[in-house]
Amino acid sequence: MPNTFSFGSAPTAKRGTKSAVVNKTVPVVGLRDLKALRRLRAAILSIETEIDTAAKAEMLQHFVENGCLHKLRPENFTGSDEGQSANCQLRVRSFGAYGVSEEQAAEIDAMMASAGIASVVSESESFEFNPDVLADETHRAAIEKALASVPGLPADFIQRKVKRSVDAKAMDMLFSAKSDDPAFIETALPLISTLAIRCDYDKADTNLGPDLDRVATLFGESKFAELVKTAATEPEAVLNPSKKSGNGKSRSKKN
Repeated sequence: MPNTFSFGSAPTAKRGTKSAVVNKTVPVVGLRDLKALRRLRAAILSIETEIDTAAKAEMLQHFVENGCLHKLRPENFTGSDEGQSANCQLRVRSFGAYGVSEEQAAEIDAMMASAGIASVVSESESFEFNPDVLADETHRAAIEKALASVPGLPADFIQRKVKRSVDAKAMDMLFSAKSDDPAFIETALPLISTLAIRCDYDKADTNLGPDLDRVATLFGESKFAELVKTAATEPEAVLNPSKKSGNGKSRSKKN
């Protein structure tokens, strides 16, 4: 028996009868608590994002000043605020499983070139089946029948993939070349690095009372009033922003 090759079949939607729509309210225990928790979570997330952004702006300023002083990538440090501490980190930017995009690579190289630094983006390549070809039932059936030689098989059935990465020494190069221009480094650094805050926690401290009091105080501060208002009235928009496109409509499509 000859060997067979199969990519599997594409999933098909199941059709069914629609149930009658009944306008009825059914008691479900916990819904009131979920609503309250989601509103609070949205408000906390909004305020946390605002404070996180401000704290990282201070961190960036410290890293830029320290790096320019020593002409090297600055070391991480311990930050403190009202008796609480956190590890403040400057990390090499991660670009995920797919690496640096072509547009990002061009932006990084242009910025580095203006500082007199050669390209810090390297490339590695791999090859994979073109999923668009496999999605076509005609091509898939032909491929399954005779993978080695299919008449009319598209030339891009196997695609070349390029993964780009940034040199780990890019930050050292940047600080060494432009230590006399902190403004330039402050602009360039976010292209190749990220800031992270890792708070220190006492595992023996399980009392959330002081934290709840602190959050309540933040909720009452005028500078966060609009954030709290939006979170209270539109919590889902805060918690799930990706569900809406730029025009405010959901990205999901119903058939």
